Amino acid sequence: MLEIIYWSLIIFVARIVDVSLGTIRVNMIVRRKKALAAAIGFFEVAIFISII
Repeated sequence: MLEIIYWSLIIFVARIVDVSLGTIRVNMIVRRKKALAAAIGFFEVAIFISII
């Protein structure tokens, strides 16, 4: 039972970080900082893939 709660919490926090990085990435695209946006996008996808 504790393992289910543990994994649920990890997924919840990872999704919060993923969505936050997505927001920051879009902000960087609007500010024309495409290299930084690409780097943030890399970590965003890495988090998403590691959780799935």
